Parts: sequence; C-alpha cells; structure tokens
Amino acid sequence: MERISQSIERDHGISAYYAFLPAIAGLSQISNYAVHVGWQCYTFALFMLGVIALYGIARELFHGSRWFGCAAVLLLYLTPRMFAEGHYNNKDVVLLSLVLLTIWLGVRFIQRDRLWDALLFSLAGAFAMNTKIIGGWFWGVFGILYIVMHLRRRSVSRQMWRNGLVAIGAFLLFYVLLTPAMWNHPLGFLKYLAGQCRKFQPLAWLRDV
Repeated sequence: MERISQSIERDHGISAYYAFLPAIAGLSQISNYAVHVGWQCYTFALFMLGVIALYGIARELFHGSRWFGCAAVLLLYLTPRMFAEGHYNNKDVVLLSLVLLTIWLGVRFIQRDRLWDALLFSLAGAFAMNTKIIGGWFWGVFGILYIVMHLRRRSVSRQMWRNGLVAIGAFLLFYVLLTPAMWNHPLGFLKYLAGQCRKFQPLAWLRDV
C-alpha cells in the first residue's frame, strides 16, 4: 500500500468521509462497483450540503428572502462543471461545501450570538480545515468579524467573550479529534501541512502551455 507521504492526496484530510467508512464494509460484500456508487452518492450528498448552506447564506444576508436563496442555489447547482464534479470530486468540491457551511454558520453566529451557533460554527470550521488547511482560514476570518461586529455595535459583553472563547476552544478540540495524524506529534504535523502549502503552485501548469 502506498504511503500517504507519497500520495497526491497527502495535503487533504478525509474527515468528511468518516461517516461513510462503516458503509464500505457492507458495500464491499456486494461488489467493488457498489462501493464506487455509494462513494459517489455520498460525495453528491456533501455537495448538496454545500448547496443548502449557500441557500442559508443568501437568506441570512438578504433578510430571509427566499428568492435570493433560490437564485444562489440555482447558479451553483445548475453550473454544468459544478454539477458534474459534485458527483465525484472528493477534494475541492467537498472543501467548497464545508467552507460554505462554515460561512453560513459563521453568519448565524455573528447575527445571533448563541453558544449553540458557536459550537456548530467551530465544528464546521474544523471539518473544513481537516479537509485542507486553507479551510481554517475562513473560520478565522469570521471569528475576527465576530469581534469586529461587536466592537462596531458597541455590544462587548461577558456573553461575547464567553461565546468567542468557546468557539476557539471548540475549534481546536474538534480539529484535534478529527485529525488522528497529529496526535503523536502535533507541532510536527502542522509544520508538515505548512510545508505542503508552500509547495502548492496553482499556476504551475501555465509554464507548460
């Protein structure tokens, strides 16, 4: 079996697929094709989670308007490339869905400032960061925005600090629990991730054109 350090998947986590892993045992008893179809169906379900999150974002930002929510959903869902890759892309499309979920829950957290929203926001952010480290950037941006909005509204309170600290603590806890690879050597693992990010060159293919 190929070592993860030698795989092209070495910069991606699979926490979003943990819930599907038990199903593999049952589907493998049927056929490899059944596992493949199940994997694609689960991937599409994750894509639809992102579609739902986008609907939620639009409704939150446009005062509950269903029209804006539906328009945003159709623009994403009916884009041929996104619809197609939503069935099989277990990296970028899954990351997109988790980021959209993080943004939606982040907006809810900022607007409602409830402890439950802080926990859900951090859970989504931890899943996104496990999938790829850049996913944690969106959690951080909305965490900062949470503080900025309270300062702007002059609504700094004990509740704000409590919910903010809970969000930070929950994010760290969820990320550690979702990432067994870092349990033995956390700092070494984070250094490894940072190294992989530096090696990523999104426009490297232009040199070959």
